[in-house]
Amino acid sequence: MIGIFQNKNLTLDKWRKIEDKHLSNAKTLIDKAKKKSSDKIEPLCKCLCEALKISNIDDLFIANYNKLHKLKELCDNLNYLEHNINFGYMKELFEELYKQYRKSYGKELVEDLELQVCPYCNRNFINNTGKYATSQFDHFFPKSKYPMMALSLYNLIPCCPQCNHIKGEHAIDYSPYNKNFTTDQLLEFEAVPISVNDFSVEINAKSSIIEKNISVLLLNNAYEIHNDLAKELYLKTKMYTDSYKESLDGIFQSSGLNIAMTLEEIYFGNFFTEEKYYLRPLSKFTRDIVVEFQKLAH
Repeated sequence: MIGIFQNKNLTLDKWRKIEDKHLSNAKTLIDKAKKKSSDKIEPLCKCLCEALKISNIDDLFIANYNKLHKLKELCDNLNYLEHNINFGYMKELFEELYKQYRKSYGKELVEDLELQVCPYCNRNFINNTGKYATSQFDHFFPKSKYPMMALSLYNLIPCCPQCNHIKGEHAIDYSPYNKNFTTDQLLEFEAVPISVNDFSVEINAKSSIIEKNISVLLLNNAYEIHNDLAKELYLKTKMYTDSYKESLDGIFQSSGLNIAMTLEEIYFGNFFTEEKYYLRPLSKFTRDIVVEFQKLAH
């Protein structure tokens, strides 16, 4: 739902540093493993690189989303035995490497990506709490089926425990690393009247690529409980008259506070641009419902 690259703070220079750090951390872990079992790991890496047609194992760790998707398709048709690859050993090795990565570097990666909320649902905070990591990592391409991608940066999706548990090993089509779509191009929330001043919440897919995400992650079910917020937003929209805006603006201007939000965002309590959806839960939902009610008011 929320594209990681929609965050304009993640400049090309910052992203290269994230890739470099991830590659360094992944190489540190695999180099340590090689010291204990180089006679098995070295041949495995060599055979894996030949099978996937990559120059070295580093390419797997930082392959971008498009390349990773092609590698996944290649793996779907790969006969591991023909390439002298012991799938069971490879799975055991890379799952252990991932456990070590998550423990040593997972918290740091979430901080570097600057994600505050789950990109799958936009409902729950995933920012770290002190020394504790509150987020989990989903493997977009399941590590049980594609263990060689267990340490691939673009396969690691920081997410809330709820989404990680629900998705499990199910396949979905839209990855937050996919640059071809923005949130507003993917879906739209709608408040459907069910009685006087009461609404149900529905999610309308604007692109077929998000349909599986909505169904697999049970997003319609998750957002059903927010009909109370829809009612609150309806009331606030009716109260948000021109005269009320003027009085609020006077208070805002005289406060002297430097807040990176518009008056409308402060009033409704959330961000309204997709570049900032990653900062607060329910931002996309709030923006869509308010826009819908504003149109009805006119």
